[in-house]
Amino acid sequence: MATIYLRVKRRKTTYFVEIPPTDTVLALKNKLATALSTQTEPKDMRLLVTSKAQSQQPNNQQQYSSLEDSGVLEQLGIIDDQIVYLVLWVANENNAAEGAWEPVDVPEFEPLNDDGAMEIVEPAEAKGKGKT
Repeated sequence: MATIYLRVKRRKTTYFVEIPPTDTVLALKNKLATALSTQTEPKDMRLLVTSKAQSQQPNNQQQYSSLEDSGVLEQLGIIDDQIVYLVLWVANENNAAEGAWEPVDVPEFEPLNDDGAMEIVEPAEAKGKGKT
């Protein structure tokens, strides 16, 4: 059976997950629950994908569609190397049943070196010695 690889992003972290396309969203959440260092339950996770029907939104805000736990990945159109966003339930301090889903907060990719040129730095002890 073939597997697909997904990039699951939350804040500044990307989880690379290998999973059969015939698995459900709940199975993916269970894999993520074991990968997270916190004691997060699958019920406290929501997985989102970028909406295919992008209309011009104010402030260029991205729109997301939630993936239902019972949905099968391939039937939902999830493909190899797709980005899936993970958000967690943030419970109210006084009542865990009350709270809200955290917003999708994934920073834009920033290259390490803007001009594309690599700078080669020689160690100080090697300067002026030539090749040996």
